[in-house]
Amino acid sequence: MGGYGCMTACLDVGGLADCFIGYHDGNAGEEILETYAKVRRDIFLKYVDARSIKNLNRVWKTDPWTVAETDKFFGIIKELNKDKAALKEFLLKMSSIEYDFTQHYDKQPQTNGSINGAKGTPASVNRDVAASVQLQV
Repeated sequence: MGGYGCMTACLDVGGLADCFIGYHDGNAGEEILETYAKVRRDIFLKYVDARSIKNLNRVWKTDPWTVAETDKFFGIIKELNKDKAALKEFLLKMSSIEYDFTQHYDKQPQTNGSINGAKGTPASVNRDVAASVQLQV
């Protein structure tokens, strides 16, 4: 699963947290949980599973000692690892698995712009956490 799996897990948990926060604060009804289940399943089937299979085949068919030189994707990642800001930007840009569940709130959340002390909207916090975890893997 590797780094991509960690990113997926963070986005899953972050999205579910947004749904619970919206429900708890009265900004969304129980149906937001059904929306969460449908959206995350659709994203899994459309993006995550396909990428996982592609990555599994890549690992299965590639010599681990020469993969950075012979596989274009791993070469890109190797170069991006030299610049953490560029790597973070790349990972966030290619993240087709992200979804902002706060758009299903009945009204805007009543917060001061922070969640647990972190600045930003719930979706931006999720992106930052996912990128941070990805960079550490």
